[in-house]
Amino acid sequence: MTDKIKKYYADIVEFLKGVKAEVKRITWPSGNELKKGTIAVVVILCLVTAFLWLCEKTFVAILRQFMPL
Repeated sequence: MTDKIKKYYADIVEFLKGVKAEVKRITWPSGNELKKGTIAVVVILCLVTAFLWLCEKTFVAILRQFMPL
């Protein structure tokens, strides 16, 4: 039983060492790149939201023609 526990913890330590090595290889974005990316996401989010709102309003208007309230 003790060997199983030791192997379990050794595997965890090995995994965490691998994670640490991979994190060192990450290329983090600069502040300017981060700002541009955030702005792009917000703009696209607003466009998709407006499109979905317009679709909903259109479908509701069409459905009201067939099912008056």
